[in-house]
Amino acid sequence: MDISKKDIDAVLADVAALKRDLAKAIARFKDTTSDTAEDATDFVEEIREELAGIYKDASKRGTRTIKSVGRKVEDQPVAALLIAFGVGFIISRLISR
Repeated sequence: MDISKKDIDAVLADVAALKRDLAKAIARFKDTTSDTAEDATDFVEEIREELAGIYKDASKRGTRTIKSVGRKVEDQPVAALLIAFGVGFIISRLISR
């Protein structure tokens, strides 16, 4: 079996083509990985901003509720005392069982 120059050139051409294809595949993989990481980072940042907004809104609502309850207690201290006593009594009865 003779190996001709033509056969060697064909093998070398195939190896060169494989090297080019491999280089393209590696470059595409790097680009895809980079894009995916950037997308994930953007997604995490959007979620963080959304959660920060939700926390800020909940904090404002909680502060308003506390102030509202405080005003009602100041306006009607006897009723607030009776309600607190009643709630405490019911909770103590539930816990003692």
